Amino acid sequence: ARRIGMETVSTRELLMDRELERWKKIQLDKTFTSRMIFEKEGPTMGTVGAVAIDDKGRIAAATSTGGTPNKLPGRIGDSPLVGCGTYADDFTAGVSATGWGESIMKVTLARRVCDLVERGYNALEATGVAIVYLERRVDGLGGVIAIDKDGNIGYSHNTPYMALAFSRKGETKVIMSE
Repeated sequence: ARRIGMETVSTRELLMDRELERWKKIQLDKTFTSRMIFEKEGPTMGTVGAVAIDDKGRIAAATSTGGTPNKLPGRIGDSPLVGCGTYADDFTAGVSATGWGESIMKVTLARRVCDLVERGYNALEATGVAIVYLERRVDGLGGVIAIDKDGNIGYSHNTPYMALAFSRKGETKVIMSE
């Protein structure tokens, strides 16, 4: 940006006071873990996910992460890794995941949901089985939303909170799940 003469602003201008105070608090706690955030602070992460199917059966999925506080420099989370935080396959399902990225990566959570659909589960069943697996296999916390090739909607989580909404012809539903 500087090389092409783009105007820049100070880092301070980009900070929200609430998030800066939260960051300072985390810095004081040397035992910080992602699990602590989910268990103590509730819905503070900012992941946004979406899954969709069109009238021709084409499936899409997208995930935008809120990130992990106090992360190591250069850490890559689950959202940009194919099969971990996001996956879409026209023959099975579209999936978006949120949660403890390190655990989600270990079990390739989004792809696992699609594999379960391929084995005959619908989206709701597959998301439930995948979240149980995440917790039992790697003690992970997370949530997933999915839509399968037949248009079935699924979601599951083992985090304290997950908000979601869906819309289909003539129906919109908002779910605040705790």
